[in-house]
Amino acid sequence: MYTFLHRSKIALLATLLLTGFASCQSYNQTDKTDIAAAKQPETPAVDSVRLAARRPAPEFYILTPDIYKNRVYVCDDIYSDVFHVKYDCEVLAKCDATKRNVTLVTAIRDFGRYNCEVCSPELAHVFDEEKVR
Repeated sequence: MYTFLHRSKIALLATLLLTGFASCQSYNQTDKTDIAAAKQPETPAVDSVRLAARRPAPEFYILTPDIYKNRVYVCDDIYSDVFHVKYDCEVLAKCDATKRNVTLVTAIRDFGRYNCEVCSPELAHVFDEEKVR
């Protein structure tokens, strides 16, 4: 009788240990999934209409020595295609992304930007192929 009780206690203890181990494993697995889901940042939806309206980078531009190093502002997002000479420009004020201050040549060459019609129409000649220089 002692042996039977002893064996049943061992079996019960083994069952409890295995059940506890299995529940810990499933808890840890759920925990890892929740943590991974929480770590991934939410990506905002891309506005395909605004993205389609963005012009390709300028293929032609001429920078004269007097304006070569002028500094301008760009909205660093995927929708913008213009640079601004005034930080308080109404078009630049609508920018939800980072605003960067770069040289004019960087804005055109690296960011593929055109002049803003609101605050920098005087720089339109940079992209005019037919202008006599």
